[in-house]
Amino acid sequence: MAHSVSPTLVHLISSSGFYGAERVVANLCQTLPNINTLVLCLSPGATDTRTFAQHVTRSKAVFISCPNSMSRALSALRQIHTQHPQLILHAHGYKEIVIACLYSWISGSRVIVTQHGFTERNVKSKIYNLINKAFCRWGGVDKIIAVSESIKDTYRAFSVDPLCLIVLPNGLLPQTRLNRKECRAHLASQLNIACDRPIVAYVGRLSAEKDPLLFVDAFFELKQQNPRCFGVIAGEGPLKPVLVDRIQRYQLNDDLVMLGFVEDVEHLLPAIDVLLMTSVTEGTPMTALEAMAAGTVVVSTAVGGVPVIIKHGENGLLIGDRKPRSFADCCAAMLSSPERMAQLSAAAIKTIEEHYNLFAQQSVYENDIYGLDLAS
Repeated sequence: MAHSVSPTLVHLISSSGFYGAERVVANLCQTLPNINTLVLCLSPGATDTRTFAQHVTRSKAVFISCPNSMSRALSALRQIHTQHPQLILHAHGYKEIVIACLYSWISGSRVIVTQHGFTERNVKSKIYNLINKAFCRWGGVDKIIAVSESIKDTYRAFSVDPLCLIVLPNGLLPQTRLNRKECRAHLASQLNIACDRPIVAYVGRLSAEKDPLLFVDAFFELKQQNPRCFGVIAGEGPLKPVLVDRIQRYQLNDDLVMLGFVEDVEHLLPAIDVLLMTSVTEGTPMTALEAMAAGTVVVSTAVGGVPVIIKHGENGLLIGDRKPRSFADCCAAMLSSPERMAQLSAAAIKTIEEHYNLFAQQSVYENDIYGLDLAS
């Protein structure tokens, strides 16, 4: 259904840095330049949103930050509404769905939801997921974008209207591919290591659903097989102190470094040999897509939408269990075969170019999701 008055699109998102969901939003802002777009970012006072804001404002989108409070978010939406008479609210998280639905009941604004994944690490998160699904079933949500079939199946099992559900994996903006040798030389210089040392990396939030501790365990096992390996952890999060302790216990301080949040991850990914993903749950992980686009081999747990992206042995590698030795054996085998790694790298690049181009999804967002007729 097309609307006669062009609405303003408001992305609602809580930010703890510049990770997967933030990257999705920033990319959408650049993909849909003909839609008047604002990003309302809910963030704790200590969170640095500068990188997120910079990526958003590269397009015509406006970035607005407010405290991560339901009342403050509703107040911000009211203020936005005074300047923009028609809103589409696009929610990217549990609290954001609740806020969008509450404001929709007051204002009549349409609500779109992107479900990036479900995390059930404790009772609290299970309750949040239940509230999330309840609002999506009964809260008046117009469309729900599931970034993987498994997420769609979760909603269907909760009897959410199938007509509201759209499976649309995350995509990437086409980018100039960086020179991997130059990126490696720069990273090796930063780390003060030889350029030919194999580098295995974890990139992402240091939280339970990503299980970075498994990465440390796997890297310890890998070092037994390939002592020249060097490890990198890029990201911040609540598990950082535990990771530091485990690295010290394994006596890996000289061979495994924690870089903290890396702003220019697009330069880090081409510089590494293997991206090791140890997640417990995933939708369509942006880090995997970005690594594959850079030609980096991805070794990942076979969870969520990952097996849709990665075909084992063709464009990456999947691990069917959560044993550190399984990850280590897989990485060791790959690192010992440069020819095999080159084959996987080329296939990964081709996969992203053919199936995960965000511009190819533009008409789906404009017409099927937002219901706009920009051609008229």
